[in-house]
This record gives sequence, C-alpha cells and structure tokens, in this order.
Amino acid sequence: MNRWLPVILAVLPGALWAQSGELWVSAGASLLANTDLGSATPAGNSNDVHLGDAGFRIGLRLTLNTSGRWGHEFQYGYTYSYFNDRTGGILGSPGSTGMGMNQLGYNVLYYFNATNTEPKVRPFVTAGVQADDYVMPFSAVVNHDNNSWRPGFNYGGGMQFRLSQLFAWRFDVRGYDTGKPNWAGIFYKQGGILHQTEASVSFGFVF
Repeated sequence: MNRWLPVILAVLPGALWAQSGELWVSAGASLLANTDLGSATPAGNSNDVHLGDAGFRIGLRLTLNTSGRWGHEFQYGYTYSYFNDRTGGILGSPGSTGMGMNQLGYNVLYYFNATNTEPKVRPFVTAGVQADDYVMPFSAVVNHDNNSWRPGFNYGGGMQFRLSQLFAWRFDVRGYDTGKPNWAGIFYKQGGILHQTEASVSFGFVF
C-alpha cells in the first residue's frame, strides 16, 4: 500500500477536478412568441386569449458528463407569465392574470473541449426534448382546475466557468418550441406552436 501512496496523492487533485456531475440552480428571463391561444367561441378571433410576451424562469439542472465531450442533462423549469383574456370568455371578464408553466426535459450537451482536460472555460451546444405543463389560472371560470401537457423540443448553447473544484457558474441561451395548451378542448381557432427563448445564469455545485 505504501508504494501506491505517492501515485494516489499525485492523481487525487486531478480526479477531484475532473468531476462527472453538476447540479445547477438557474434564473433568468423568458421571452414568448406566437402567444395566441385561440378563442373561447367559434365566432371569436385567434388572439382573443393569449399569453404575455415575457416573464421570468427559474429552474434546476442535473448534468452528468462523460470523460469526453458529451454530457446528459435532466432539467426542471418554472416559467411565470401572464394569461390575457380580451373577451372574458375564460376569466369571466376581460383582463389578465398570472400563469405558471412547469417544464421537464432531457438534453444532450456537446462540449467544444473535452471534460477530462479539466478546462476552466467550457463552451457547449445542446438539444433535447421537454414536456410543458400549462397550469390554468385559478381565477378562470372554465376548467380552472385543469392542466394541459404538451411535448416539445429545444436547442441552444452556453458557456461554463469553473470557480473552484466544487463550484461553477454558467449562462444559457435556449429556444423552446412547444405545442399550445387547450385544456380539454376549450379553445377554437388555435394553431401553430409556442416559442420560448430562455436567457439564464446558473450557479452550480460540481461533484
């Protein structure tokens, strides 16, 4: 055992640095496009009910890296925006109220430098799939207790910065394309997909 001690002591610092996992807490802005949800009546317009154009997003990400250039990431995100009803067919009277969206997803990450080279700066691109849970505002008079799950995909990139052997930070810019919620078919004249752009900063624990 004594003869291996110098080898262990020499390898240990590098092993501590080249970790295989990261846990991230993120926060940032969420920009929404193509937000028209439809109308509560067949005679209405496609933009009678729509989401707000912007909101905030918070989330958690668990990243498991290989010894090369690939990583696997599991994520949860919560986006807060606004639900706008111009005719009052859903909320009971014209107006707007807050609305939340839960998001569960899996992504593949490709790093431009290998993780086993212990880089302090690590740019990456990513793509993956997710499911969005649109939570109907409680103040709605129609299906206020229902959720609407929709699948989608996302893509983007970012950069990680190692602060120490245990801590790091990163920024992400991602686009999400997801089906629009319909809450058991209450909307008419609905079409297209909802596009979300995330710009976030994350603080991470490396293990």
